[in-house]
Amino acid sequence: MLKPDVSIIIPVFNQQEYTLSCLKALFEQQQQGTAAFEIIVIDNGSTDGTAATLSELARRSECLKVISPQVNLGYSRANNLAAQSARGDYLVLLNNDTIPQSDWLAALLRVLNSGKNGIVAPKLLYPETGCINHFGYVHRQSVGGFYPLYHNLPADFPGVQRTREFQAVLGACMLIAKHIFLEVGMLGDFGLEDIDLCLKVRELGLKVLCTPQARVLHHGSVTLRKSPPGSIEAKTADEFLRRWTGRFMADDDLAYYLQDGIRVWTASAGVLEMKPAPVWHPHSHSI
Repeated sequence: MLKPDVSIIIPVFNQQEYTLSCLKALFEQQQQGTAAFEIIVIDNGSTDGTAATLSELARRSECLKVISPQVNLGYSRANNLAAQSARGDYLVLLNNDTIPQSDWLAALLRVLNSGKNGIVAPKLLYPETGCINHFGYVHRQSVGGFYPLYHNLPADFPGVQRTREFQAVLGACMLIAKHIFLEVGMLGDFGLEDIDLCLKVRELGLKVLCTPQARVLHHGSVTLRKSPPGSIEAKTADEFLRRWTGRFMADDDLAYYLQDGIRVWTASAGVLEMKPAPVWHPHSHSI
């Protein structure tokens, strides 16, 4: 295989059916020639037949590389290990419970290279409902820090119909240049590591964006929800807070609501009250 433009990194721990759905979508896009990419799957010690399945798939597909450390390295260390052997100039960090949609990668590349941009994430949608899984994090300390903007609203909600800059985006799917990923020290091995990566990239003066031009279905936290207790090492946000508290995290959520015609104020117990409520035809949803 010729040198790929992009290396797509997918850490897995069991949940074989989700991994296969994700890979099926990627293989189909590879055959269509929409982008030149390699796929690096890191098997974090799966016990459900994933290892044998991946071995067979890698034998049949030259674009698939499998790394098997035999232990569960966790999300950050698995991605970091794969990134160091990646051949592409760009990296996509991708969860195995995703299904990338048509032209998603070309759209991400187009947006990343359209300005001084460091990370671009797609519009993530729940496959069961079609509603918004993620379209950027906003921040307000009084309600607990970072939280997802317009979570669970319909995919055609006006606030997610244009490319927007954020302080951080979800690590379930993000595109970053490999040299930038390495320059900022890759992913930290602690909680909120995806947000930490975004803040480090912004420290370089680069933008972090979400774009509706790329769409990816995302079930959400499948591995964590379906794994036995104790099989995945719990991470705390202590190190993240030590690094970032008091610097570089601004309360910015009200600015987004203001731009979208929504008046917001903080009620008792740190609850955000909004008028008009951010709902959209044909269904009503709350934040």
